[in-house]
Amino acid sequence: MSSKKFYEEINTLKGMAIVCVLLCHAIILYPINLLDNDVWREIFKFTGSVPMPLFFLISGYCFSYRGNYREFIGKKFLRLMLPYIVFGLVDVIPRQVLSAFVNRPSSIGESLKSMLLYGGQYWFLYTLFAVFAIYPFLYLIQKNSVVRMIIVEAVLLAVTLIETDVTVLCLNSVMQYLFFFNTGVMLKLLNIDIFAVDKIKPIPRVIVIVVLTVLWGSLSLFAPYTTVTRTVMGIIGSLCFFLLTKFRVTNWIFSRLGDYSLQLYLLNGFLLVISRTIICSLTQIPIMIVAFNMLITLVCSYLFIKYFCKRFKFIRVLMGM
Repeated sequence: MSSKKFYEEINTLKGMAIVCVLLCHAIILYPINLLDNDVWREIFKFTGSVPMPLFFLISGYCFSYRGNYREFIGKKFLRLMLPYIVFGLVDVIPRQVLSAFVNRPSSIGESLKSMLLYGGQYWFLYTLFAVFAIYPFLYLIQKNSVVRMIIVEAVLLAVTLIETDVTVLCLNSVMQYLFFFNTGVMLKLLNIDIFAVDKIKPIPRVIVIVVLTVLWGSLSLFAPYTTVTRTVMGIIGSLCFFLLTKFRVTNWIFSRLGDYSLQLYLLNGFLLVISRTIICSLTQIPIMIVAFNMLITLVCSYLFIKYFCKRFKFIRVLMGM
């Protein structure tokens, strides 16, 4: 597998995942709750089931540990927790001062407590850092033994399927997504080329994608929304996205976005406050609200990152670039 090929396909997957995240955020709860609408609630469940599992699976596949834990965790702190702290602190003030414009207003003390103990508004970064902090120990247990790999994978799958509301230190999220991270690591350790779907001819590939999407959608519509259902949907959706990476148009659209997926995530909440305030003052038509939110948050943040943030090293560091 060439490094260029690997890079492009990883970025394509990240691009598709972040677009799903932005779409879920565009289906707003405030000042109009679009989840009261049955159609948008189902779209939210469907699209929201795959991006986080996929992000963790990709992170696992890209995982590299050379035995120096202090150096490893220091790099992850700069990459993940520095942006988490900076953007989390920036988010604190508006939640008290501009409470009329935000979805979840809170005092400065409550916001800081949430950041410290519960992942705050950027819980994904908090959870991913926690997984990176834990995982080197699991990695050393299984890296030279297929039997131990299978045992660890089975245990983590069982942990994932446990229904839990333990939100302190994002333990529920860590339990939910550690399985996907480990799956990515295991595939890499076994030298499995997860991007070899180009060996499947386009027409059969499309048929498989359609079948998987129908199954994915059926689970979203008809199955109880439990941890088991969400896990299965995450697996099926991730398979669909992998199959899509070999289509040229998919790479062309999403690979550019994937390069800035973290930064798009960081900026999304701030731009969403602006976009939803504007659009909800003009219309209450759900499709218009979602489309406008997507357009403003995606295009504006992408242009801001590409043509402003990249110019300054200090900003790049703060944004995990």
